[in-house]
Amino acid sequence: MKLENVKPTHEALSVVVRAYADSGQVDQALDMYYYVIGLYDCGPDVFAFNSLLALLVNCKKIEIARKLYDEMCKRGDGADNYSTCIVVKGLCKEGKVDEARKLIEERFGERCVPNIVFYNTLIDGYCKRGDVDKLFRELKRKGFLPTLETY
Repeated sequence: MKLENVKPTHEALSVVVRAYADSGQVDQALDMYYYVIGLYDCGPDVFAFNSLLALLVNCKKIEIARKLYDEMCKRGDGADNYSTCIVVKGLCKEGKVDEARKLIEERFGERCVPNIVFYNTLIDGYCKRGDVDKLFRELKRKGFLPTLETY
């Protein structure tokens, strides 16, 4: 039996994007992501999107992750605090700590409220560059208490 003019639901396609991402299939996850965009003019749900971002960062495809993140932010249909932190982590892994910090500042208040996890990620990036003191003072000034992970 063939169903004509029936398209899969956005929710079903989001599940497929997440399944591909969670199983490490980058190309298939990206293809499905773009299929969802083409079909619905919006990205998959935030859970699928974050799985895809995490996969891209883990596969060292930071530029693609950043591009998708920026697109989702422009459309306003998916990027959240966790999405931002994933991209920040990827940028820090590439040594682009200042760019990561700028991203946090630009997104502040737009579904992005920096927390200790953001600062831990930035601190890790700055440590690898040998520049920690400045961020520690800012952390304390903003009222964040360093955690065990921070140290």
